[in-house]
Amino acid sequence: MKMKKITEKSNNIRLLFVEDESVSRELMMSILKNFFVDITVAVDGLDGFEKFQKNKIDLIITDINMPNMNGFEMIKKIRGIDENTSIVVLSAYSEAEYFIKGIELGVDGYLLKPFDLEQFVSVLGTLLKNIQLKKEIKEVKERTELALLGSKTSILDWDLTNNNFYISSNWKEMLGFSDEELSNNISTWNQRVHRDDKKVVFSLLDKIETDKIEFFENIHRLEHKDGSWVWVLGRAKILYDTKGKAIRMVGTHTDITEEKELQLKATHRAQIIEQIHDSVISTDLDGVITSWNAGSESLLGYKSDEMIGQHISMIYREEDIKSFQENIDLLMKNGEYHTFIRMIKKSKDIVDVDLSLSILRDEKGKPIGRIGYSKDITIRRAAEIALKEQHSYLQSIIDGVNDPIMVIKEDYTTSLMNHELRKTLKNIKIANSEQPKCYEIFYNRSEPCNGIDYPCPLMDVMKTKEHISVVHTRYIDDKKHYIDISATPLFDKEKNCIGVIESSRNITSHLETRDELEEQKNILYYQAHHDVVTRFPNRTFFNKKLKEEIRISKENNMQFALFFIDIDHFKEINDSLGHRAGDEVLKVVASRINQVIREKDVLARLGGDEFTVIMKSIQKVKNVSILAEKILNIFREPITIDSHMIYISSSIGISLYPDDGNVSHDLLKYADAAMYKAKGEGRNNFQYYNTKMTKLALERIVMATDLRKSLVNEDFLVYYQPQVNAESNRITGMEALVRWQHPTMGLIYPDKFISLAMSTGIIIEMDRFVMRVAMAQIAKWYEKGLMPGILALNLTQKQLLKKDFISMLENILEETKCNPKWIEFEVTEEQIMTDPIRVIEILKQIRDMGIKLAIDDFGTGYSSLSHLKKLPIDMLKIDQSFIQDIPNNKEDVIITKSIISLAKSLCLKVIAEGVEIKEQKEFLVENGCKNIQGNFYSKAIPSSEMEQVLLRYFIFGEDFKN
Repeated sequence: MKMKKITEKSNNIRLLFVEDESVSRELMMSILKNFFVDITVAVDGLDGFEKFQKNKIDLIITDINMPNMNGFEMIKKIRGIDENTSIVVLSAYSEAEYFIKGIELGVDGYLLKPFDLEQFVSVLGTLLKNIQLKKEIKEVKERTELALLGSKTSILDWDLTNNNFYISSNWKEMLGFSDEELSNNISTWNQRVHRDDKKVVFSLLDKIETDKIEFFENIHRLEHKDGSWVWVLGRAKILYDTKGKAIRMVGTHTDITEEKELQLKATHRAQIIEQIHDSVISTDLDGVITSWNAGSESLLGYKSDEMIGQHISMIYREEDIKSFQENIDLLMKNGEYHTFIRMIKKSKDIVDVDLSLSILRDEKGKPIGRIGYSKDITIRRAAEIALKEQHSYLQSIIDGVNDPIMVIKEDYTTSLMNHELRKTLKNIKIANSEQPKCYEIFYNRSEPCNGIDYPCPLMDVMKTKEHISVVHTRYIDDKKHYIDISATPLFDKEKNCIGVIESSRNITSHLETRDELEEQKNILYYQAHHDVVTRFPNRTFFNKKLKEEIRISKENNMQFALFFIDIDHFKEINDSLGHRAGDEVLKVVASRINQVIREKDVLARLGGDEFTVIMKSIQKVKNVSILAEKILNIFREPITIDSHMIYISSSIGISLYPDDGNVSHDLLKYADAAMYKAKGEGRNNFQYYNTKMTKLALERIVMATDLRKSLVNEDFLVYYQPQVNAESNRITGMEALVRWQHPTMGLIYPDKFISLAMSTGIIIEMDRFVMRVAMAQIAKWYEKGLMPGILALNLTQKQLLKKDFISMLENILEETKCNPKWIEFEVTEEQIMTDPIRVIEILKQIRDMGIKLAIDDFGTGYSSLSHLKKLPIDMLKIDQSFIQDIPNNKEDVIITKSIISLAKSLCLKVIAEGVEIKEQKEFLVENGCKNIQGNFYSKAIPSSEMEQVLLRYFIFGEDFKN
């Protein structure tokens, strides 16, 4: 009997049976057919999952261990998309882990192999009850949702224990989605709730646990699929377990968007009326005031609580009451009425207003009151006055403009014009002086311009409604003039173009000036890109051409050569013959180079005596060498300047594109380096660039970097070389000389780094370092009573010409407490003669401070006697190059004697440097030079050793003898 009842119920169940083993599958099917009519069979888990998706299934019976996909994997995938279908596991395994796994996956029953019919009937009976219950629940849900489909209410069911979340389909439809587009998940709501409302909702949810509320109600917004917002009223019943923990929330969402929008609209209207600056007053049909906005309070001075309930006649003058009543009658007859009236303010002042009345009706159109809109016309009157004043002001402005200005209406009538234009009307024939036409004024025509001889600005602007400018020609006093006419559209309140504002200007002189400026611009462009002396391209033009040639050569896969040409010993020409002669030499050189290069090649003067040539599109490198030889040959022919026959040569450096580089800066740098290599090889030759030159340049850069670091770290030392009176063997002073204590290379002498310091500008800070250290030291020795004599300091031109040099020198003297009379600065002839006027002025300032001055390396420069007489110097210092070969070299002997004799004749002291041997010392003393500096007495030594020397010779009275 039980079997029969189960069979009757199971016949309506759709079964999915999953078994991979064919024998077991056939055996089970013979049993299952007795219970089920609709059976779908699958041979493994993957097959089972696919058939579940394609068929409506009420019950699944499945094996566990199967190929492709086992039973548990299949169940997991099914549960991911369906939580209600009943599932029974059929397995030969009875271990606890299988039961636990099945429970975790939501399995409804478990059958053990071998198959037991009685066990199956028992499990099936229970499953049928569950399936029937689920169907009934589903049907109830469907009925409920069908009942709600016709309304704006949808259902939400949130299981707080497992976070399962059910949303009815019409909730999704309310937001514009189909049931399949949104999942039944709490995130579906969370992603769509307005962020401003979300905080409020969650704060209410927090009260579920704290306040144990039974009912939940809230209004919030949800985002529609189209991006708009839907207002919903959410109500829910909270269910708690026996321990008071909230376990479920079941409720509804009702779409209240229309009601909310109406509410917001009404609120907005009320706010608008309240915030409007003008007076808005409503009354009932008897004239009793029912509303009074802020504008009314501002206009009349009464608060709303003072006026609501009062009769409207309270704000009208007694003599206007009758007229007002007549206005009301007209209002009721016509539905609206407009008038000007006077109202009484709370202050008893009278205000003129522009009053508009209309009928207030209910939703059925029945009159229920009146509404009045009042505007203070005092402002309008003031505006009208201001407009007149503004018009007068505008007229005065345009009258102050020297160019003719007028307003032209679309019928060519001139409605406004300035004084400049009005002056021209005296001698013009005008049909109607009250309404002159523009073509009468300007062209003395009786009809409009036809647009052929003179384009008509008015017609063009009326068509395009945009500003235009045209140029007309007119003959004034038989001379052709150009008139620039500017026309701007004039619009009325409705944005209709009703005419133009036109101004005109005679630009004849302007155009003439423009032509002159254009010509001047061309001249300036030429001057900016060409050398003033040679008239060939300059550095700026050359840089552009070099970059352009790189681009062209790259695009066409071509090669070119860059020549860097330097005239050998050109400085001697300037020094001996003057700069004018030097300029003539540069012109000849440029002309000769231009004659041997090809027409397509580019010659430029970079500056000084440096020229460059871009030899374009070379096929063979030997052609570059041929051109280089040609350039060298042009220098072999002498140049005659002012009867002087000058022989010169050149040194040429060559870099190749793309072999040596593909950047203009690099190619020029490499050609320059090759040129210096040519000079190093004896001049009058050419050299190609190679990477060894870059290595040397890099070493120079590294050393320059080390110089800067050492200057910061004060890695420099000051040594002192005594200066001695060779007759008395007594110290008269000392020269401060710098040494570089390199952190890795050890002690480095000046000949290795001074030239680099000069070229990089580091020499300035180095000089100041040596000054500060040496002056402080000499002051200390004087303080100790050691009497070190005069401190000689070398002074470079860069330092001398610094703007702050004098102030810096004064600061160091003050800082070190050094007496200026203890100091002597040594400057070279070359430094002085580079800019003699300026240098002499600075030297005088130094001399006025009490500091002595000496010319260093005298005899190696090119100072003239005329300049030498003007120099504020105290001493000449004979260069060591003249000392090293005396008394054996006759030329050096003659030069040295001449310098000594010159010093005596100019009443200057003289000192010789580089004295190494006794014979040199004796020759100098015999010829009148008793002041000696050199290794014969002492090499340059550190301050500590120098102090010991001073102690011996000044404290203990010993002679300074070698």
